[in-house]
Amino acid sequence: MIVLVFLLLFISIILIVNEFIPISYILFKSWHTKKTEETTQSLDRMFYRVSQKRITILLISAPLVLGILGFMFTSQAIGLIVGVIVGAILPTIIMKQLEGRRIRSFENQLVDGMMIISSSLKAGLSLLQAIESLVEEMPAPIAQEFGLLVNENRMGVPFEECAKHLQKRVKSEDLDMTVTAILVARETGGDLTETFSQLVYTIREKKKLDRRVRTLTVQGRMQGVIMALLPIVFAIFVYNLNPHTFDVMVKDNVGRMLLGYAFVSQVIGMILIKKLSEVDF
Repeated sequence: MIVLVFLLLFISIILIVNEFIPISYILFKSWHTKKTEETTQSLDRMFYRVSQKRITILLISAPLVLGILGFMFTSQAIGLIVGVIVGAILPTIIMKQLEGRRIRSFENQLVDGMMIISSSLKAGLSLLQAIESLVEEMPAPIAQEFGLLVNENRMGVPFEECAKHLQKRVKSEDLDMTVTAILVARETGGDLTETFSQLVYTIREKKKLDRRVRTLTVQGRMQGVIMALLPIVFAIFVYNLNPHTFDVMVKDNVGRMLLGYAFVSQVIGMILIKKLSEVDF
């Protein structure tokens, strides 16, 4: 009788695994394909030429390597799970950082680029010729983005569509304001030279205000960083003094609930401090 029960249990497990593995593979394949396409498109927008093979290797190896490292350091399944999760989201975090850094670099170059266009217009050049001067004189990334605009226009795409494509590639409020002002001036027959001069002044004043706001909110942001690191540093310090101090928090159900509550509260506090330290204008 016992042998029959174990046999039925074994067969049931085999059937469940046989059904679960194909579904898991399909889901993983769908996620991997979507992630690879998104990463490739993001890199293309930033003018980074990376083959899909390398992206595939990165997306597969990152969870695998971090999962193994997590298991090696903790010797527990939770370390493996956390490592795999971190490895899965790490490429996305890296891409966001690269995109943010590129946009900040673009915005820092925008004022100088507008001054070049304004000077070229005053010298009698057309708007497209002025943008070509910007592409020749400015470094990447602004030269790359406006160079793509010029190439699209040469291929027959209307200038308005090229400008909108530039807006989609570079998510920047300063660029949105610049493109909107240029398109309005072209439609209404306004003075483009005066428009660019006003844009340079407006963007400069906006950056001054942004720097002032960041200076005034630096205390709140530092408090957020300190409050985020303080529990971690304190826990490491106490653990080094007595490794069994947190046994009750890990082995007891109530302790695990309190530990989860503390973690959630910590994350909520960090988000609130970050939101309170931000000023939209």
